Amino acid sequence: MEMEQLPFDAPVLRWGIKRSFMDYLSRLPDGSVSADAGASIVSGSYFQFEPDGGAPAAEADALAGVRKFRGQVRLSGHHGMMSLVVGDPWLEFGADGVVLSVADTQQAPGSGARLELLRLSRPGRPESPATEWTELPAQLAAAGVDVFNGQYAAGEEMDPVLLGREGPGM
Repeated sequence: MEMEQLPFDAPVLRWGIKRSFMDYLSRLPDGSVSADAGASIVSGSYFQFEPDGGAPAAEADALAGVRKFRGQVRLSGHHGMMSLVVGDPWLEFGADGVVLSVADTQQAPGSGARLELLRLSRPGRPESPATEWTELPAQLAAAGVDVFNGQYAAGEEMDPVLLGREGPGM
């Protein structure tokens, strides 16, 4: 079986979380969104995470192994009763699909514990090598349900994860 190819060697990761969730948060009088430590807010309401290693250079184009990204996104509202942290996402490409995991904030800081947040569909081949972004459709993983305080069930469609190059075009 031939591996799908990405049209770039050092992608950044962008994710909008879930449009309806972000719309809800924006209507809260105390809704707060911040990004730091390698994450930023781009193109309106997408969160972008910088690459932080993973697949060796020889595998840079293949959808295989682990791709690590760094940065922290914090969302809060309802006087702190709603709090969501997405930190240091990793993409793990395996035979059964792609998993997006994040640093598990419920564990001791520095423990290295990870939480499976999303299950992603493998992308098809890009239509052309000039394609700037590859979209991976996303569903909430069972372990990610608690991150959203049970508001979404496992399998809920989330915004797709985008892999691409920084710069204009998005």
